[in-house]
Amino acid sequence: MLPRWLRLLLLLALLFPATRFLYLDREMPSFGRVHDDGLFFVAAKGLAEGRGYRILSLPGAPPQTKYPILYPLYLSLIWRINPHFPDNLHLAPLFCWMPLMAALVLAFFYYRLARWPEPRLWLTFALLALNPWMQIIGSTLFSEMLFLTFLLAALIALEKPGVGMAVVAGVLAGCAYMTRSAAIALLVSAPAVLLWKRERARAAAFFAAMLPFAAAWMTWTHFHAPAASDPTTIYYTNYFALERANVDFGNIGLVVWKNLDSFLSTIGGFFLPNVISLPMIKMLMEALALVPIVGIVRLARRGVFVHYAFFSLVSTLILLVWTECNERLLIPMLPLLAAGAIEEARHFWSLIRGAFRHRDRSQRAAAYVMMSAASMLAVAGLSAQLWISLSVLPRSIPKSSAADLAAAGAWLRSNTPESARILSGDDPVLYLYSGRQGHELPFMYRWIYAEENEKFLESYRNIVPYCAAHGFDYVLVADRIRLADDRDRAQIIREIAENPGLKAVFHAGQATIYRVAPQKISEAAQARAEE
Repeated sequence: MLPRWLRLLLLLALLFPATRFLYLDREMPSFGRVHDDGLFFVAAKGLAEGRGYRILSLPGAPPQTKYPILYPLYLSLIWRINPHFPDNLHLAPLFCWMPLMAALVLAFFYYRLARWPEPRLWLTFALLALNPWMQIIGSTLFSEMLFLTFLLAALIALEKPGVGMAVVAGVLAGCAYMTRSAAIALLVSAPAVLLWKRERARAAAFFAAMLPFAAAWMTWTHFHAPAASDPTTIYYTNYFALERANVDFGNIGLVVWKNLDSFLSTIGGFFLPNVISLPMIKMLMEALALVPIVGIVRLARRGVFVHYAFFSLVSTLILLVWTECNERLLIPMLPLLAAGAIEEARHFWSLIRGAFRHRDRSQRAAAYVMMSAASMLAVAGLSAQLWISLSVLPRSIPKSSAADLAAAGAWLRSNTPESARILSGDDPVLYLYSGRQGHELPFMYRWIYAEENEKFLESYRNIVPYCAAHGFDYVLVADRIRLADDRDRAQIIREIAENPGLKAVFHAGQATIYRVAPQKISEAAQARAEE
């Protein structure tokens, strides 16, 4: 066993790369580019200013009923310390670092519950702590790391005996739910496991402790969610209505099939980063995903991390019918996936060692071939992770901040009335810079599953009628057009620039503001009056 001082030094060394990346990324140059982080920060601003839990950037500032309140409440501390944007973004890295470090440390203690030998314990933790996706997602204003912190704390409490610890676990699980509604899976999985173990009192205690949190949030959303059924309102305010609008009996098979494909490739990508976009690499990643999955099953059959395994199973069943499946949604499972990968590697090594001693020469030769192939794959995966974590990520940080959007926001603040409405994919961040409300052009996830790119492009071709009908005075186009690939993005930007109903009035870097033709707005207003 390693001395205590050496274990502490090793722990700090493994936490250092994520801390270093957050320090290098301290200007938050990518803030708002994935949309959700901007919405979180806007909601935090409303809470800090006493304006309620609302989407201030959306016309009408409706209540925020899509994202539970705990993470924006946490971020509201930034606004309370410094209410001036964008200066207060300098505090954001600290508020990212704290839940990231808490999640990693809790994962380390969760691994220790398995009482593994120290080499295996440290290897598993290193696989998690040095994972590039932990650094990428942990350095942004997303709720995943705070959610993972509460999730791991609840799972650790569930491993402790007694009804009291079950209550503690239920409260922590409730906090996880108030951070991300995905924790609803824990309300199903934890009591099920406890009942299977014939611990009825603990199952009831956990359920009773977590249920009020879920009930409180569901009550809030029931009474405050807007009744409108248009795609924009649904996207911004209602997860379940968004699901119903995009997934039905006509396409659920396609959704499950494509989500399963992205589920497996995402898991494989956690361990073998897809640095080369080739079909063979993708197939290899999907095959590699079976390694941690089989390892998790093997651990659960031995009674190790059973609660985590069942939570992940229920979460996976939900994700397969959901409208997206990506690294952010799977990051709460990453500590378990790391443990499963190491477990399966251990099991493979035990089989290979036996084959090395086999009397049949062909069996020994096959064992050496399999061991060589597995070693090459493991070295390639670990080398790619270390290379990306320690070299690629620090060098890939954008050198400039959101200067283009800041300039666009300053122009809007100086040249437009407060009532001006802006159509933009950067609407939360643009609101923070300009004080002007708006939203992005509505789209449907079902177009992506059906590969109906033309519908996506058509919505941009009809952008002027949409703006005129919905009261938008300006359109801001930047380099970020969500869900569009490079070819479609270039086509969209070109067609907007050539649209006769739009006139460019401001340009800075990659951001351009277009004014919607006044006659189009007048025609739309007259048509609404006649109706």
